[in-house]
Formats: sequence, C-alpha cells, structure tokens
Amino acid sequence: MNNIVLARVDNRLVHGQIVVYWSKEVMPDRLAIIDAGIAKDADMKMIYKLAAPKNYKMSILPPQKFIDNLNAGKYGTEKILVLFKSIEGAAEAIRQGLKVDSLQLGNCPRTDKTYALCDYIFVTDRDFELLKEMHDAGQKIYIQGTPSDRKLEFEGVMDKRKR
Repeated sequence: MNNIVLARVDNRLVHGQIVVYWSKEVMPDRLAIIDAGIAKDADMKMIYKLAAPKNYKMSILPPQKFIDNLNAGKYGTEKILVLFKSIEGAAEAIRQGLKVDSLQLGNCPRTDKTYALCDYIFVTDRDFELLKEMHDAGQKIYIQGTPSDRKLEFEGVMDKRKR
C-alpha cells in the first residue's frame, strides 16, 4: 500500500517549512528521508532524527530499502512525507520503482553551475534533463515552497529557464 502524502525535493530535508507548514498540511505519521549517502552516515542520521519532531516516526533509508518496505506493507496505513535531498535522488528512487502521485520541488539552491526555474529552484543541466525525462514519462512535477505559495507546474516553467 502506497501512503505517500507528499514527495518533496528539498536540499534542507527536515527544517522549519517541513515541520511547521507541510506537516500540518498533509498530516503525516512518518517522515522519510530517502538518500543512500545519508542512510550510510550515522552522524547525519542522528542529526536528522534529532531535528524531527518526536510525534513523527522517522525513516532514513536508501531508495530500494524504502521501496521494499513500502511494498511489503511495513508502514501499514501510515501517511508518509518523503524527502529527497536532490532531484537526482528523487529520479533514482522513481527509476527504482517508487510510485508517487506527484513530485514537489521545494528548494534547490543556487550554485555556479545552476540556473533558475523560479526564485528558489535552481537546476543544473543534468537536473533539468532528469526532470524532463520524468515529466515525459508521465510523472507530475510541480514547484511549491510552502502550502500558501502558488503551485507552479513544471511544464509551465520548462521554457522559462533563466541563466
């Protein structure tokens, strides 16, 4: 049973917007960070588990382990808010078989190798290719920082890339 109530790319992972706004909006029982690197790093796992409010269960797993747990019914009827650190991480999980109704882009920071899709989503050429591949395969993708922000569909910003 797939009980994912929100799948979000946000490099900050567990932080104020998630804890204060999105968790109140989607009312999850569990926060799940899906990232192979973080899942192997005991110190980072501890930091994120400490950052999560105590009223939520917490999982920090590589994509395939999370997918296996989900498919095996390990989470029962729990509502799950899934967090990805990067577009590449989300694309990899979806490629491995994770099914999400839609993928939300919440925060992707500016670097010297990125360009803007909007004020707070900056992507590399590779990120854009991955988003386009997922979109072309039928994955719904949208941009939204907080629940009160206007939702921007990916297809509406595909041609508005700003260098």
